[in-house]
Amino acid sequence: TTPCFAVVCQTPGLSWTGPCNRVWRFNLVTHTWQEMSPMQESRYLMSVTMLKGYIYAMGGCRDDDGTLLRTAERYQPNINQWTFIGSMNEGREDASCTTLNNKIYICGGWSNRSLNTAEYYNPDTNQWTLITPMGTPRCDLGVVAYMGHIFAVGGSDGFRDLTLSLSKYIRHFSPIKSNLLRLDVKATLLDGKFFFPPHPQIRRERVV
Repeated sequence: TTPCFAVVCQTPGLSWTGPCNRVWRFNLVTHTWQEMSPMQESRYLMSVTMLKGYIYAMGGCRDDDGTLLRTAERYQPNINQWTFIGSMNEGREDASCTTLNNKIYICGGWSNRSLNTAEYYNPDTNQWTLITPMGTPRCDLGVVAYMGHIFAVGGSDGFRDLTLSLSKYIRHFSPIKSNLLRLDVKATLLDGKFFFPPHPQIRRERVV
């Protein structure tokens, strides 16, 4: 198959200022963009991840009245189609998600307050299950999975930027502290190392 990546809910090269349902695919061979089938629902500040060849878009807020969304949907590339999956237990925007053990984990976000809740989606049962909450509420965070752990990094508790801490989730969260701060964190993993865009501030939590 041709290597590609997708931009969900944004027009390439343009800034998007509100909810939308547009999806674009970039071909890494031809260096061209192609607009794909739109999502079922317009979203803003949603979470996006990939699992087993499908793209998942979750939560965010709605265009007409700013209502937070519990809904989630899945994109199947071979038929260029989005379909709804089971809804989350809680509406959330500005959350972050990752995959681990063939499940999708989504952590934190905003729902009239900064959230400490987290849940996972099992595609085999089409159900979301709440897990033990994080020790600290956080929105605008980053989340990555590594060696059986999920790391929830930085963000805001709704009142202040969070110092960089690390929490490990097995059946609970436990923090490990650092002295940096970060709000609106984006994180990724490469060769066993965490990468964060330049920012004057950071905090993290680890989930297993």
